[in-house]
Amino acid sequence: MLKISERLLNAMTNLGLGRYEVLVYPHLLMRESATVSDLYDMLKIPKARIYEALDMLEKRGFIYKQDIKPIRYIAVEPDIALKEHTRSMIDALEQSHETARAQLASFAAKSDESASIPEFWFIHGRSKKYLRIDKMMNTTENEVRITVNEAGLGKMLLYESKSNVHQRLRDEGKPIRMLVFDIAHPEQLERAKRFADVRMLDAPLPRIVIVDKSEMAMLLRATRDSLTISKGEDIVLFSKNADFVSLFCGIFDTYWDSLGKPV
Repeated sequence: MLKISERLLNAMTNLGLGRYEVLVYPHLLMRESATVSDLYDMLKIPKARIYEALDMLEKRGFIYKQDIKPIRYIAVEPDIALKEHTRSMIDALEQSHETARAQLASFAAKSDESASIPEFWFIHGRSKKYLRIDKMMNTTENEVRITVNEAGLGKMLLYESKSNVHQRLRDEGKPIRMLVFDIAHPEQLERAKRFADVRMLDAPLPRIVIVDKSEMAMLLRATRDSLTISKGEDIVLFSKNADFVSLFCGIFDTYWDSLGKPV
C-alpha cells in the first residue's frame, strides 16, 4: 500500500474528494488498470469503501471503467482530471453563488430597514464599517459625495481594486464627487479621477460618505478606551436623519462650489 502524504491528502480533500478516493486514485495511476479485487489486495480496506470511492472518482472524471468481466478501472491523467474537476467546481460555485444571491436579495428587498435601524447609529471594527459602506455604495440611485484625506484615499483605492464599485457607479451614470485634503502623493489623485470628479481642499473636513442625500457615514476617532473600543480606533457614525444628512450635503456643496480646486 502506498503511503499517501498528509500534504497530498489535504490538497485533494480541499478539492472535494473523500479520503478513500484519495487512497484509490494514486494506486490506479501506478497500473494500466485494476479490478476491485486488485485494489483490495493493495489497500486492505473494505470492498464497500472501494466501490464507493470508484463510483465517486468516475463521476468526478478521475477514472473510467472497461465494461468487461471482471470490470477494470483506468485512471485519467492527473493534469486532465484535475483541470476538468476544478472547472466543474468553479461552475458549480458560480451557479450556487448566483442562486444564493438571488434568493437572499429577495429577503433584503422585503426588509423594512426603517423599522429596525435608528436614525443614528455607530459601528466600530474595520470589517463591519466597510460592509455597511459597501451596502450604501451598492444601493446608490443618484450620486455620491465623499470627503477624504490621503490615508483614506489610499484605503479607498485598495477597496476599488477589489470591488470596482466606484467605476461601476460611474459607468451607470451615477456621479461621484470627491473633496480631498492633506494629499502628499498626487499620483493617487490621478487614480481617483478615473471614477470620480475630484477637487482639492487646503483645509481638512470631516471624512464623510453621503449617498443620494439620504444616508451618510462619518469617520470619528475614539478618544479614550472603553470595554469595547480602544483609544485611537476608528468609529463610524451612520445616519439616515434627513435634516442631519441635508446639513452635511449643504456643507459639502458649499466647499465644492467655492473652495474646491479642480484637479
